[in-house]
Amino acid sequence: MTDTRTRPLQRRLLRTFAALGLLGLLVVGVTGYTLVQWQATEDTLSRHYLRSLRLQEVRALAFDSLTQVPAAVRGEPDATAEYDESRAPLGRAFAEWADLAEDDGERAEVAAVRDAATRLDEGARRVLDLVATGEAEQATTALAEVEATLVEPFESLTAAAVETDREKRRELRADADAARRTATLTLALAGAGVVSLLLLVGAYLSGGVFAPVRRLHDALRGLDRGETGTRLPVDGDDEIAEVNRAFNALAERLATEHSPAQRVPGTPQEDATLLLRRMIAALRTDTTALADGAAPALLARIDAVEATLDRLGSLAYPVDLRPVPVEPAALLHEVLDRVADEVVRRSVSTDVEVDPDAGPLPLDRARVREAVGELVRNALDALPGRGGRLRLRAVRADDEPGTVALEVEDDGAGLSEDDVAWLYDGGPRPSASRGTGLRLVASVVEQHGGRLQLRTVPGGGTTARLLLPRTTPVPPLPEETR
Repeated sequence: MTDTRTRPLQRRLLRTFAALGLLGLLVVGVTGYTLVQWQATEDTLSRHYLRSLRLQEVRALAFDSLTQVPAAVRGEPDATAEYDESRAPLGRAFAEWADLAEDDGERAEVAAVRDAATRLDEGARRVLDLVATGEAEQATTALAEVEATLVEPFESLTAAAVETDREKRRELRADADAARRTATLTLALAGAGVVSLLLLVGAYLSGGVFAPVRRLHDALRGLDRGETGTRLPVDGDDEIAEVNRAFNALAERLATEHSPAQRVPGTPQEDATLLLRRMIAALRTDTTALADGAAPALLARIDAVEATLDRLGSLAYPVDLRPVPVEPAALLHEVLDRVADEVVRRSVSTDVEVDPDAGPLPLDRARVREAVGELVRNALDALPGRGGRLRLRAVRADDEPGTVALEVEDDGAGLSEDDVAWLYDGGPRPSASRGTGLRLVASVVEQHGGRLQLRTVPGGGTTARLLLPRTTPVPPLPEETR
C-alpha cells in the first residue's frame, strides 16, 4: 500500500513554497492596485485636459458669434446669418463640456457659463432685431448696453473657469506624479522582497537538503570503496534522517559481513558482498534526486539491498532444499520478465528456446530462479550499452543422460581465463572480474546435484550452463557437520 502521509521535510518545503506563493500573490495584488490607481489618475488628468479644451471651445464660439453683431449694425447684409451659423456648434460644445464634469462644483460652473451665454445671446438678438426693423440708432445703443452688461461678465466668468481648470490640472498632475512614484517604489520593494525570500529559500535548501544529500552521496561512494565505518547523523524525523538511519543500518550490516570473524576469502559469502557493492553503486546515483522528492524511492532501494543481503546470506550456505516440479519455460520467462525494462531500454535482442521434453524439473524454485537471474545479470553486464543478443535455453543435455541444461548465452565481451580459473580452481579473485556471483550460482547448482559449466571466448561471448538432474538431489551436508 502506498504511504500517502505528508513527510516532515515535505511539509517544510510545502510551507516554504506556500509562503513564497502568498508573497507573490501579495506583490501582485499591491502592484496591481497601485497600477490601477496610477491609471485612474492618468485617466482623470486626460479627461481634465479634454474639459479644458471644451471650455476654450465655448469661449471661442461665443466671442466669434458676437463679432457679427457690430457688423450687422454697420449694415452688412449677411451678418445675421453668419451669427446664427457661428452659434450653432455652441450647444454641442456645452453638452460635451457638461459630460466631462466630475463633481457638483464643475457642473455648477458649466451651468453658470451656459446661463451667461444664454443672456448674451438674448441681448445680441435684440440688437439684430432692431437692425432688421431699421432702427439703427436704437440698435447702436442696445449694442453698447450688451457689451457693458453682458460681454464683460461672460468674459470674466469664463476666465475664472479657465483659471480654476489650470489650478485643478496642477493638482491632478501632482497626483499622477505621486502615483507614478508610488508604483515605481512598490515594484522595487516587491522585487527586493521576492529576491530576499528566494535567497532565504536557497539558503534553507542548501543547508537543510542539499548538504545532507551531498554527505549521503559521499558516504555511499565510500561504502562502494569498502569504507564501512562512516555513520550519518540521524537527528530529526524527516525523510533525510530516515534515509540516514537506513544507510547506517546497511553500513553496520556490511561492516559485520566484512569483519575478520565473518569474512572468508574465496567463499560464496564474499561473492555475495561483491554483489551488494554493485547494487550500492547503482543506488548511489539516486541520491542526486533526493531534493526532488525521491527519498521514499531511495529508502525502498536501500530496503531492497538489505533484503538481498538476507537472501544471499541464506543462499551462500548449504541448507535444506524445497524442491517442487518446475517448468523450465516458466522459470526462464520469469527471469527474463525481471529485466524486461532494461532489455527494452538497451535494445537487447532476446530469445527463449525450450525443449518440450526438458521438464518439469524438481527444483527449489526461488534458489534456481536467483541463480539463473545472476547469470542473466552477468550477461547483460557483458553486452555493450545498446544492442547485443541474449539467449535463454532449456534443453536435454545429450552428453549427460538424465540431465537438463539451463543455458544463458550472450555475444558480449566474454570472460577472461582468470575469471574461469577463479571459479573452478579456487584461486584469488581477479580485481576487474565481471563474474561476480558465479560461485554462488555454482553452490546452488551443486546443492541440486548438478554443476555449472562455462564456455567463453574473450571478446566472443559466454555460454553458462546449469546442468541439473531430473531426479531430486540429496543436498550435501555442511562441511563442519561431516
